[in-house]
Amino acid sequence: MSKNGFNFDYDPENDLLYIYKNEKAFGSVEFGEDIIIDFDKKMNVVGLEFLGASEILSKLSKNKAAASSLPNLHSAKFNTVNIGGLIVIIYTLKFANDCPAIENRLTIPDITRQSPVLAGA
Repeated sequence: MSKNGFNFDYDPENDLLYIYKNEKAFGSVEFGEDIIIDFDKKMNVVGLEFLGASEILSKLSKNKAAASSLPNLHSAKFNTVNIGGLIVIIYTLKFANDCPAIENRLTIPDITRQSPVLAGA
């Protein structure tokens, strides 16, 4: 499903949520065991996948209704901000039912930057 330049797919059988831009992914990084972040050739975030989405989103958002509301997902998007060697991914999920929207952040190291500590080694 496409909305606001972003696509998303939710597979209720496997409880997988994938939010992505219409851009080709060049590579992926696992963030913990249950989140995969896709990058393009310029290392921009182009996709965000939640494995076991119901449980993960319930924990991250502290919204227990998220688990049962994922089949009613109406729109999903994310934005990224680079801050001093970190990439902050801000994602928003909106539902067609009465479940409140979820907005949350993931912060990961910017894999394109070399650590100043390692640079001196």
